[in-house]
Amino acid sequence: MYYSKLEIESIHYRIETLKDYYPEYKTELNSIIKHIEDNDANAALLKVRHVLEKSLKELWKSKNNTPTPSIFEILNDPNIRNLFSNNTINKIHGIRKTCNLGVHPERKYDITIEDVYTTTNLLFNYLNRYRIDFLKLTPIPITYEAPHGFIKYIRDSINSTFFIGVLFLNLIFIYTFIDYNSLFMVDHHVYEGAFNNKLFVAMYSVLLIILSCVFSWSIFRRFRQQSFSSRVISFELMFFFVFSFQYLFLSILDKYTRWF
Repeated sequence: MYYSKLEIESIHYRIETLKDYYPEYKTELNSIIKHIEDNDANAALLKVRHVLEKSLKELWKSKNNTPTPSIFEILNDPNIRNLFSNNTINKIHGIRKTCNLGVHPERKYDITIEDVYTTTNLLFNYLNRYRIDFLKLTPIPITYEAPHGFIKYIRDSINSTFFIGVLFLNLIFIYTFIDYNSLFMVDHHVYEGAFNNKLFVAMYSVLLIILSCVFSWSIFRRFRQQSFSSRVISFELMFFFVFSFQYLFLSILDKYTRWF
């Protein structure tokens, strides 16, 4: 199965989320990420199996006083099976079977890093049900989807005339503020030199708008269901940051121009 770059990022995010909700498995989860980065599918699946074993052992201890048997035997125990739906049990078996292939490399099974991605997704789903059905806690938030790429973000944004209008108004504000800074009682030394050229001011204004879009996308890109109103708010927050920063930077820089 092919996983896109955004889907892989989503899987990494899910592993990071599990570390927050299951700190007792943090070592294994960190190892999974490391082995994925090293393209070591077998080692990653071994760590996935360790997490599965630890969680199932806790289940067994809560229901039985006898020594912990194998994963297969645990899953066949009626007391354990009754905790989960058949769908969840099937997912656990899917994890177990794939991990068994990964931990026996001498048998020459064709295990790839894509198998790790699939198994990790199953592990996330299982641990979520484990938290709900056994620990009786709130579910792990799984609203996260693979974030938009920047081009996708821009294409969606420009479909809204309202958003385009906001960009245009911000562009006009920057150009007017810089080119007619004396009207705003702004120290004229902040915008001098190249800023006396109206074409440069126009290009600089466009640059600030682009930077605001990039920062807005990089921070809020995970909210794929973001409405246009919230998208405008996130853009304006980033625009305020970018505009304020460039003004502060030029103000500070002006003090040292005498050195050059």
